Amino acid sequence: MPTPFRVCLLGFSAFEFGGLASSLRLAGKRSPAYVCVDTVEGCDFIVANADHAESLAAVVRAGMIERTLYIASNAPPGADGWLSRPIDPTQLMRELDHLVRLRAGGRSLDSATDRTPDDERDRDFVAHSGPGDLYPLPSGPAPSSKPNGSAGRPTQTASEEPVRHARALLVDDSEIALRFLETRLNRRGVDTERATTSGKAITLLSQQSYDMVFVDVELGTSSDLDGLSLCQHIKRHHQAPAGQEAPVVVMVSAHHTEIDRARGNMAGADAYLGKPLDEEVLVQLLRRHRAMPPVPKRAPR
Repeated sequence: MPTPFRVCLLGFSAFEFGGLASSLRLAGKRSPAYVCVDTVEGCDFIVANADHAESLAAVVRAGMIERTLYIASNAPPGADGWLSRPIDPTQLMRELDHLVRLRAGGRSLDSATDRTPDDERDRDFVAHSGPGDLYPLPSGPAPSSKPNGSAGRPTQTASEEPVRHARALLVDDSEIALRFLETRLNRRGVDTERATTSGKAITLLSQQSYDMVFVDVELGTSSDLDGLSLCQHIKRHHQAPAGQEAPVVVMVSAHHTEIDRARGNMAGADAYLGKPLDEEVLVQLLRRHRAMPPVPKRAPR
C-alpha cells in the first residue's frame, strides 16, 4: 500500500472542506495516495483557497508556495497547480499528481521525510516583515506555467556579469513619491521615466524597454488598474525582446504585512519594498539585478 502524501486544506468553508476531505479519503488506496491533515506543519502539500488572504499568508509562512494547489476563479501568476470552481474531484487528483511529479525531481517522493532539495530555498523565500524589507522571489529555472519574466533568471554573482546602464519606469499616483524615488535612483546611475497612471505605464512599456519597473500598489482613482493588476499585466503581456530579460517588477507600498507581500508574490512581483524606503535595501536590490556595481572586494593584506 503506498505511503500517502499529507495534504492540508486552508481557507475553505465547511461545505467545501468536507467535499475536498472526502475526495482525499477516497484517494487513499491509489498511487500516489493522499491523506488530509489538520496543520501545515509537516504536510507535503497544501490545497488553499487563493481568494482567502490569511490562507495565502499561511502558505508563505510555511515556505510551501510551490507545493500548493490554489483554488480560485483565475490562475494566480506563477502557480504550479490551479483549479477553478466548481471543484472536480478527478481534476483535483490530477493537479495534485502534477505537483508530486514536479516536486519529486524525477524520483519517487513517498513521505514528508523525503523532501526535494529546494525545500531550504522555499524556506528562505519567506520574508521578515518591517519597513523597507526586500521580498525576493526564489531563483532558479521557472516552471513552464510561470509568466515570462517571473522569478526564474539564472543565479549569477555580480562579478560574472557586467553592470548594465539600467533604465527604470516609476509608476505612482503621487508626484512627491515619484520625485523621492527618482532622486535616489538617479544618484545611483539609473535612468528613470515616470507614469502617474496604469494607462500611461502600459503605453510607455509598449514603446520602450525597461530593466526595472517600480509600481506603487495603490494607483488612485485615475488608473484603470491597481498596482497588483498592473504587475500581472506586465508579466503576461510585456515580453522582453529576443536576447533580453523581461523587466524586473518591484512593488512599492506603505503596506507590507505578510498578507500584502503574499499578494505581491501572487501578482508575479520580483521584489517588494516597504515605505518609507530603506536606502540600504534599495541598493541591495539594484546590485542584485546588476543595476549598480558590486561592493568592491578588499585586497588581501
